[in-house]
Amino acid sequence: MSKRTFTLILVGIFLVALGAIAVMRWPTIAGWLELSPPEFTAEIPGDRPRRIDKKLLNRFEGQSIEAILETLTAEKVVIPPPQKSRNAILLAKLPDAPLPYGEEAEARDGEGLKSFILGVQQDTENKPTEEDLFRFNLALAAMKIPSSQVPAPLRIKTQPALESETFPVRLNPTALDQSGPIAVGNFDGKPGLELVSDGGSKISSISNDGTLVPGNAWPLTTPADKIVEADFDGDGDLDAFLIRGGGLPNSLLENVGSGGMKDVTIEKGLLAFSDTSAAAWLDYDGDGLLDLLVGNHDHPLELYHQTSGGAFQPVAWDLKWWVHKGIKTIETADFTGDGLPDVYLGLEGRADQLCVTKPGETWEDWRFEDVSVESDLETGKSAGIPLFIDFDNDGALDLVIAKGEAGPDKHRVAVFRNIGNARFRNVTEDSGVSVTVPVTSMTNADIDGDGFEDLIVGTETLQTNRLFWNQVGSGFREVSAVSGGAFLDSPEKMVSTDLDDNGMIDLLVANEDGTIRRLEATDAAPAWISLHLSRPAPGARVELQVRDRDWIVHPITRQLDSHSRITIGVGNADVIESIEFFAPGEKESFQKLEKVAPNQHLEVEIKEQPRKRPVVPLSSGE
Repeated sequence: MSKRTFTLILVGIFLVALGAIAVMRWPTIAGWLELSPPEFTAEIPGDRPRRIDKKLLNRFEGQSIEAILETLTAEKVVIPPPQKSRNAILLAKLPDAPLPYGEEAEARDGEGLKSFILGVQQDTENKPTEEDLFRFNLALAAMKIPSSQVPAPLRIKTQPALESETFPVRLNPTALDQSGPIAVGNFDGKPGLELVSDGGSKISSISNDGTLVPGNAWPLTTPADKIVEADFDGDGDLDAFLIRGGGLPNSLLENVGSGGMKDVTIEKGLLAFSDTSAAAWLDYDGDGLLDLLVGNHDHPLELYHQTSGGAFQPVAWDLKWWVHKGIKTIETADFTGDGLPDVYLGLEGRADQLCVTKPGETWEDWRFEDVSVESDLETGKSAGIPLFIDFDNDGALDLVIAKGEAGPDKHRVAVFRNIGNARFRNVTEDSGVSVTVPVTSMTNADIDGDGFEDLIVGTETLQTNRLFWNQVGSGFREVSAVSGGAFLDSPEKMVSTDLDDNGMIDLLVANEDGTIRRLEATDAAPAWISLHLSRPAPGARVELQVRDRDWIVHPITRQLDSHSRITIGVGNADVIESIEFFAPGEKESFQKLEKVAPNQHLEVEIKEQPRKRPVVPLSSGE
């Protein structure tokens, strides 16, 4: 063998070995090469898309979520908090009370209000805008200066009149010494509910008098921007998915009992580095296991399918569900009544999507059909805030959407009635709901306990938050002022629940400035039923047949969520003829209670329902 031949053989062996190492270690090598992340468009890629965050996944391979967060937090450029707006500065000086201000409402910063008023009066160079005059008159009202003493050219009405003499409920406010983001639920398995606050850094139980009793905090190095709770592992206690924006990884916390939480993000396959904006738990394929839908500002929408082994696998691209970026809000509910959750996506810069789940014979055939155009749900170029609510008690979920901007009709909240066949009809003009100012959040709750759910709308700072009273399904009537709910702060999240088990709904309001307020409904209808389920039954529904004092039977239907407790007002009912529980999409109830007396807490054993079809695991992919 010649020397030249021997050299070529050695070179060949070296190149083969190098090639084998490259194949085995390609992810690491790709990270070294700093491949540019892919840039996606609205057109779905023909091949499985490469991860945008691949470089960071390679960098932190083998590290714990705590170590990753510590490293990224230390590297993150500290951005100074944005300067407070003029409205926010004024709000901090005004009374912490709803409009119209009563005699007991005291300014939080009287001297600051005097300086503000004096500054407006002495500014003779600039003509005040209508917004300037509103702030000026609001400050005068807070200082208890009658509007009759304000010069006519400067006078603007700020104190709303009481809308109704018949609405019985008053919202009793209590400021809580906690900060948002928040979540409410039974996390420790004991009687009563817990308030998770400060993004998961604090957890407290709430006593009947509103006192917070500190509990064991969750093991967090970095608090969450949002908390999405659910019993994803089906063991009967609540777990939590923690959303973090700005490229920090989210966390999946699994409840290990008595409220103790374990971070299982990496082992469950959910480690990602994206600017996450929203998430929702849903059983999209009806296999009895909760899946996870995650929306991001900078990454494509991702649907994580939970396998029988408890891992989460991305399937959005496989199911041809492609939204390349700009997801701001996500809301899920079974508004078609087929037992499968449907999805509303609020999108930035383009029309929102209302997606109906279309099942297939195999998992690859499942699709999500956008029916927003057919239902005239166009919301403009900024993401809408959706809320599913059965306001007419016909068993079909209706839809309320807070628009990003006012439409031709100047309404920023649109009301749509469910007319069946996955279609809605716009009934805003006849609904009695009129909101012309920017909306920050919405929720539904039966404030007066009559069996019909009311609508609560949170608005921007210094715009009165709104409460619309459901008129037994025929429409709504505003009762913001008379109820005591016309606060001026800007709610980011509102949670309705019965915190103290007294049969009346409470609202927990987490505001933009970090403060949390509890609003306790008083003088609501006397009859109610509180159902304490042995396990959460998301997607199931409960139907009540209620007999009033005139012996007329009224139906009340509620779709259950991820919580194990629900309080339902039954008006002036003397007896609840029946309470039936239905699995998602089923017409035959799996449990029925008859002749139930109202005004009690009822323990209900919820047996695990059989799965509709076997889980089909997917092969792992990049």
